[in-house]
Amino acid sequence: MASRPDNILANVIANRAEALPDLEVLTIDGGGVRPDDVRTFRHLWDNAQRMAEVLIDQGLQPGEHFALLMANHAEFVEAMIAASVVGAVFVPIDPRTKGDKLRFMLDNARCRGVIAADYALHNLADMRDERSELRWVIGLATDEGPRPLSDYPACVHWTSCCPGTLRRCRSKQPTPMARCSSSSLRVPRAIRRAS
Repeated sequence: MASRPDNILANVIANRAEALPDLEVLTIDGGGVRPDDVRTFRHLWDNAQRMAEVLIDQGLQPGEHFALLMANHAEFVEAMIAASVVGAVFVPIDPRTKGDKLRFMLDNARCRGVIAADYALHNLADMRDERSELRWVIGLATDEGPRPLSDYPACVHWTSCCPGTLRRCRSKQPTPMARCSSSSLRVPRAIRRAS
């Protein structure tokens, strides 16, 4: 078992995936509306590596930025890890953001692309024809339905009683949560814009 320095997020997850592959470390609470979405270290690492491959296939280079336009999903955490694998910078943006504010955030952060939950894709539609550094958009399928998750208060809770161990905390109030499918990253639905 190879040990990598724990000063990089990708290394932390890779090390834990080798040492404690089946430990459940992330739970997105379904709030009684949907099943909980649970990830082990192995799930996080495998899904993040797939996502990193997709980012590289889109032409993302180390040091470049991409936006995450989604509410709290397990895929949000996996994208954070994928950014660390690639050496890229992720820019989290509230999925309700649209228009000039979204345009400013993407341009100011020099985002090359966006990973967006399907319920937030319409916020990007009017930007496709404008001049910006944005080159690609990847949409993740969710089971949101007509009311996006961002209309609900939501939070992913990670807590640790000692360094290196993670456990979940359920919110006191049931929170309806949606689930994105990491498997949708195998064949990403990308909207490409010629640069």
